Amino acid sequence: TLKKFSMARYGVIDVNQGGTVNNDALSYDIFSQAGQAIRSPKGVDMLGGLTPRHVIAIGESQSANRLSTYVNSIHPLANVYDGFLLLSSLNQKIRTDMKVPVWKISTEFDVAFGEANVRQPDTDLYRAWEISGTSHVDHHLRLSREPLELRDMGTSSEAAFAPTCGVPTVGTRVPVQYVLSAAFDLLVRWVE
Repeated sequence: TLKKFSMARYGVIDVNQGGTVNNDALSYDIFSQAGQAIRSPKGVDMLGGLTPRHVIAIGESQSANRLSTYVNSIHPLANVYDGFLLLSSLNQKIRTDMKVPVWKISTEFDVAFGEANVRQPDTDLYRAWEISGTSHVDHHLRLSREPLELRDMGTSSEAAFAPTCGVPTVGTRVPVQYVLSAAFDLLVRWVE
């Protein structure tokens, strides 16, 4: 989709090893490289001269699901990130021996459709919040994301998904962004 959007900018990106990797397996390496590029830039100063004190990875929905796998399997080896925020991570437990904070946030939709089966108690390095009355994609996110989907793909993924699962997954007007802002602020303090 990025290449379709701007071949000039994204045309050289190869996320399938020249066609030899036919799934998203390289996404984990991309997560590591993105964090390393922020922590120790080489060639491109992405932060305009600023030096980060902490590098925190955040994922939502499919990205949170992949990031949960990264947390459980790759991070203990790579140690790139200082903390993680996972929104709607799609029913994955988080390993209990993490050395950095992990904050997992679930919408009511997520809890009803499987997240309740993988609940874990809070620990010194793990927190979980569940937001009542929320759909998988809230109204605010849909308003910001749908125009990009229509531009890049010609269709809205959430509008297409809702009928297939039998329940509305979008549209709640509960201000999820305020909960996320609070969690992110607390996560930064927790990491420090």
